[in-house]
Amino acid sequence: MGTVEGILDIDLNDVVSKEIAKRIKSLEKTIASQEKKMDEQYKEIQELKSKAKMANIANGLVENLRKRYAAIVAVKDHKGNVETSEPQGKYSFIRKVAKLVYGIVLDESLVSSSHSHSALAYAARNHKQEVCDILRLLDSDRWVSDKIRSIQSFRMPSEFSKSEIMGTIKNMPYGYNGCNFGTITHWVESGFSNYVPLDLLMKSPHFVADDCFAAILDSIQNNKPHSGDLFALPFYNSHITDDQIKALGALAAAMPVKGRQEETYHGKFIAKYMERFNKEDIEKLFVSMNVGTCDWTALYWGIFPVEYQMRAFRKKTFKDLSYLVSSYGHRFSDGQKEAIWADWFHHNPYPHTPRPNEA
Repeated sequence: MGTVEGILDIDLNDVVSKEIAKRIKSLEKTIASQEKKMDEQYKEIQELKSKAKMANIANGLVENLRKRYAAIVAVKDHKGNVETSEPQGKYSFIRKVAKLVYGIVLDESLVSSSHSHSALAYAARNHKQEVCDILRLLDSDRWVSDKIRSIQSFRMPSEFSKSEIMGTIKNMPYGYNGCNFGTITHWVESGFSNYVPLDLLMKSPHFVADDCFAAILDSIQNNKPHSGDLFALPFYNSHITDDQIKALGALAAAMPVKGRQEETYHGKFIAKYMERFNKEDIEKLFVSMNVGTCDWTALYWGIFPVEYQMRAFRKKTFKDLSYLVSSYGHRFSDGQKEAIWADWFHHNPYPHTPRPNEA
């Protein structure tokens, strides 16, 4: 068979069948792929419908929450006196939402209803983002942006800069009616511009930094106005060292204690921390010890270490010491009571007390 004849000698049916089979297979793959896509798209459409439905439900819930929030007004008693102010009522609503949505617990109430923006900022101090999000969701008040700014810009006193702390140390404030501790309400109502509570401010680690603590000692030593409040530092700052307490103790011992023991932080500091003072400073205070029975007086004997109490008790009569030990027995262990009496008899021997040289 010639070449041309060989080329033409082809089974066309076979070729066509194979090509058709190939095309069919390709079409089947395409159909399967399209069916899969259609299935995925159907599922996606159903999911979107479900989400849209949930979004509608959520929008409805939010709208209801907004209406309820907006409807809150002051609650008055039968005499017309306000029992719950509008700001407090709205804050209580926010507090419930915060607990349900985020699982956080805010302060039970605002510290001030008359200065609600700053009061809300203080209440939200530990959960700023969450409270701001709740306000964005619920509050349509024209002042909502101001409320959010107040929250976002708020700082606790312990977050103040070192320069701010140093400024306070060098110029101690008079406070609210002479008080610098526990003044949160007045601080909030001043818009955080005055009456900053020293009990919160003194938590700052800056207070015990070398330069700030040196300024504290200088302020007390030079008797600057209200510098006596600086003796409160160990009560509120857990970072203070033993050496720093001893340094404050040296100044405390060199100053007369004015008023009753608990009336000033100078007196409170001595009463609580005396046992950590240097011995020579305790000796200075011992000279002025009050050995009476009034435990509220300055330098009352009960605040001194027992060995100093024993020295003071040597001057008491047997009757007076008996009364003191029996009346204040809860202050002493059995061993301390024995030591007190042994020391007293050693320095106040009775005529019938046996002598070492007696048989």
